[in-house]
Amino acid sequence: MELLYSIEPSKRRRRSPNSQGRDTPPEISSSTPEETPPNPLLQDRSNCDELRHVVCHLETKDLWEKFNELGTEMIITKTGRC
Repeated sequence: MELLYSIEPSKRRRRSPNSQGRDTPPEISSSTPEETPPNPLLQDRSNCDELRHVVCHLETKDLWEKFNELGTEMIITKTGRC
């Protein structure tokens, strides 16, 4: 069973009054493909025909969540981490 993850637009990062300048993590929901309603923000749209075939998949979700908790950004490539 494949799980899909999405972040609801209304629940993206927001400042918490007691966070001392740190962002609170976004709320993430998971569901199976059969239960996933179409998200209008994620529908196919492009102003460039050459890029319509591009598909993006999130790999190593647990690693990305750790960096999200710390409020840092990182680029991970096949050759290593930057």
